[in-house]
Amino acid sequence: HQVAAELEAQCRQFGRCLMGGGSRGSLPLNLQGLGLDGNDPDWMGDYHTDINIQMNYWAADRAGLSPCFDAFTDYCVAQHPSWTDLTRRLFNDPRNRYRNSTGKNAGWTVAISTNPFGGGGWWWHPAGNAWLCNSLYEHYEFTASRAHLEKIYPLLKGACEFWEARLLTTTLPGGAREVLVADSDWSPEHGPLDAKGITYAQELVWALFGNFCVASAELKRDGGYAETISGLRKKLYLPQ
Repeated sequence: HQVAAELEAQCRQFGRCLMGGGSRGSLPLNLQGLGLDGNDPDWMGDYHTDINIQMNYWAADRAGLSPCFDAFTDYCVAQHPSWTDLTRRLFNDPRNRYRNSTGKNAGWTVAISTNPFGGGGWWWHPAGNAWLCNSLYEHYEFTASRAHLEKIYPLLKGACEFWEARLLTTTLPGGAREVLVADSDWSPEHGPLDAKGITYAQELVWALFGNFCVASAELKRDGGYAETISGLRKKLYLPQ
């Protein structure tokens, strides 16, 4: 037991070393990190939004390295205009299997792969915007930094606008009540590849809506819109 405990402590310190060395005043940690032996890394060394970049930063606050989180925040803030533009122009393209059935389009979301130049690759990842925002918001919960909350607020609001335009109304079996479900989406790394109301999206959006409402109240902005989002949240279907 003593050996196992010491090994866990050593692994934690090794992780802290990687975070401290790879995420200070620079681009955030990517898929492969800085220690490459060539210029042709797997997956192009990019930023995958289907868990990789979020997972890279799970430890920052929990390991006492909150300042290292800033590179992730700054990346998302810098990419926000491009993500918004790409979503506006391309998300409802007929070739996108995950386009909005409502025909509406607003706010922003991301592709599976992103890069520092504003581009996206592979498939669209609709729920990726909620996951990124929830990660950014968790940093606020750890630090209580109002400056951080103000910085990420446009991302939170834009992601809510995307889901306001995307959610579908359906009736539960037996006509019990109407609920809101996510349009066609996919559970990264697992599947299915094209299904409505997947748990992955429902729970991420539920958290996103709640985080936005708290941010709106804290910053005293968009009170009316926060009420709209709160109403949508109450109608979201969640696993029973």
